[in-house]
Amino acid sequence: IISTLLVLLVVFTTGTSEPLCTDPIVSYLSSLATYGIPTDCPNALDAVGGLFGGIKTFCRTSRDELLAAALGNGFTLELPPGIGANVCPGTCAAKGVPAPECAPPSPAEPKILCLSGGGQSAASFANDAGMQALTTSLGSTFEFVYAEPPEEYALWIRDPPGGKGEPTTDANWASTSVNFLNELILSHGPFFGILGYSQGSAMSILLLAHVPIGTFQVAMLFCGYIPTTHSGLSNLVTTASPFGDIHALVWMGANDATISNAMTTEQASMFTSPTVVVSANGGHAVPDDSDPTFTSIVSFLQNAEQGLGTPLPFEKAKASRGRARAAVDGDVGTFMKVKRANTPWFSARVPSGTAISSVSVHNRDCSRRCQRKLRGYEVWIGTSKGDISSNQAHKCGGPYTNLNTGVGPFITNCNGTTAQRWVTVLLPGPSQTLLLAEVHAFE
Repeated sequence: IISTLLVLLVVFTTGTSEPLCTDPIVSYLSSLATYGIPTDCPNALDAVGGLFGGIKTFCRTSRDELLAAALGNGFTLELPPGIGANVCPGTCAAKGVPAPECAPPSPAEPKILCLSGGGQSAASFANDAGMQALTTSLGSTFEFVYAEPPEEYALWIRDPPGGKGEPTTDANWASTSVNFLNELILSHGPFFGILGYSQGSAMSILLLAHVPIGTFQVAMLFCGYIPTTHSGLSNLVTTASPFGDIHALVWMGANDATISNAMTTEQASMFTSPTVVVSANGGHAVPDDSDPTFTSIVSFLQNAEQGLGTPLPFEKAKASRGRARAAVDGDVGTFMKVKRANTPWFSARVPSGTAISSVSVHNRDCSRRCQRKLRGYEVWIGTSKGDISSNQAHKCGGPYTNLNTGVGPFITNCNGTTAQRWVTVLLPGPSQTLLLAEVHAFE
């Protein structure tokens, strides 16, 4: 570590530090990927970032950007003992192999976090006929990750001490499961979606109430309910609803003798325009491929992964200041920017006669500090550029103040009409900087 720092100190103090600060800098995580360090190894990332903390004063930039610049100029990393080989086994960084000899890892399949029913182990749920059918149909496109319930008797939420007739009021009643799943998200994420069955479905909406918006892009809930026997938990759920307008599918079987359809319908009301599927033949189980509704479930997830519908072309793009074209050029590597403006906005128009059902926003691929600039954004549709006040203006979602860092896409349902042809993404408030890599609209 010391030798690496000495080399960098010499470099930064002999006249080459200035170009590193002023040249265009590739993103922090992209540079790390060049060295084969996966982004799901936070300990390794922190350790690598810590190497450069002491030389920040040599360059007027953030630690993350400084690290990215150093990596982009071909420096070899020396990770501290215990970091690399133990945390990220098999990576090029652990072996001390510098770029470009070490190729970036292949992109991973989108992950779905799966929560089993109460009393059901992760292995049992993975072998369930319905989940096996989903894996067969979608296993080449998605990776299904099954979590083991941490409570006694394989439960996500313990029963009230006095029985279900005496609800608990403790908002932290399920903290063991919430903390366990938060740790799993950090160690095995990022996740594209969450899937829950029965009590796992109730736990899914409770988790959505705790995690930052954008942690999951879709939710798929089977035979679910709101945990009303725990008023402290159900209050958390209703307060956090509709969970950033997450795209949701809620499934129920007409013959479910365990969880009534009325209970599942109540759960569906927690979402904005959910896809509700009722199987006339279904019971209390995730449907398999013999159920007529199975294809609807597969299509839902496929469409969500592909963009929630048919992409709409943009005829025109405008911004409150500067050029807007980079946000609609189809390249997530470029971005549009409105710097330090009062409520900066971006708008784009879809063709006449089309209705906007959803909008996806791609954050810039940059440092975490940079990505946080998008927090608090809103999505609107209206009749003209920047329209948020006409009779036809409709706020689809936001402000997303709990937006998780990341590139997205972050999806908002709009369910617009043909009169609302303009999409507007804005950041309310004074002296805001709006950065957008891409904005897409879907019919």
